[in-house]
Amino acid sequence: MCSTAPHVFATTSSCEAVFPDRAAAAAFVSQWTADWNRIDIAAVVAHLSDDARMRSPLAARLTGEPVVSGREVIARYWHTAYGSLSEPNLQVEAFAWDPAICRLNVWWTADTSSGPTRASEFMDFTPDGLIHYGEAFYGQ
Repeated sequence: MCSTAPHVFATTSSCEAVFPDRAAAAAFVSQWTADWNRIDIAAVVAHLSDDARMRSPLAARLTGEPVVSGREVIARYWHTAYGSLSEPNLQVEAFAWDPAICRLNVWWTADTSSGPTRASEFMDFTPDGLIHYGEAFYGQ
């Protein structure tokens, strides 16, 4: 298996407690969507671990590096990237939760500063429910 994502998946405890069922994952996705639609970046980063890392092509364009590290640095990056949006109209098309590797994948569309955007974004969670790594892939 070839991946740039960190391999810090739960080895001693199960991630089933993060989202014990599909309804729990759906509730998180619903709140995450509402937070992004309000551009409430503080609420979004509240789900990140202190040492979280996010990777995206937008990060590479805005910061010169494809990976942004640390909750506070990610918050500043997201304020720069999305703080000027008033109504992103982010809509989730689908999501999938894999408790075996603590990964939530969300497929969404939104109105961004570069126009209508489609994305696939995954979030890797720690067993205690914080996102420690995320990666986004964008298209039109």
